[in-house]
Amino acid sequence: MPSLFIKVINSTAVQATWEPSIKLGQHEGFKLFYRKVHLSQYTGPVLLPSNVTAYNITHLGEYGDGLSRVPS
Repeated sequence: MPSLFIKVINSTAVQATWEPSIKLGQHEGFKLFYRKVHLSQYTGPVLLPSNVTAYNITHLGEYGDGLSRVPS
């Protein structure tokens, strides 16, 4: 599984970045899911090609609304 890092950009956006593991070998890409902490339903998947290693999640509302992530 890739290492995942989350950076707060501002009060309504975060940036997810990751370092793919060489154990993944050839792959078609990544699936990114996210949710507000107090909700049970996830948004996604956001389908990303294998050469993408960052994604900005925007329009989160004031204070970022507290996100969590689920590995694909």
